[in-house]
Amino acid sequence: MSWLPLCTQQANSFIGAEDPMLSVQFSPDDEKLVGCNADGKLYVYATAASSRKPKAVMRNNIARLTNHVWSPNSKLIAGACSDGTMMVWNASSGNIHTVLE
Repeated sequence: MSWLPLCTQQANSFIGAEDPMLSVQFSPDDEKLVGCNADGKLYVYATAASSRKPKAVMRNNIARLTNHVWSPNSKLIAGACSDGTMMVWNASSGNIHTVLE
């Protein structure tokens, strides 16, 4: 869920992940929110969208994602995987950009 700055009112809540979120992070442009879920997937939400469903779900088909970080321009998300690989996704489409082994 996201909160309005300097306010205690809830601005939005999100659905789509059944397991708890282990970490969440706003994109540098504040237009998206990504959460690393206990199921090992990244869920990307649009912060201003009327839909509460994820815009994209990113995963490694072999290993669990354990951490993530945004690129400074908010266009890419990099994720560290439990098998030692690092994956980079396009934040808008959810498509894999690069896999580093």
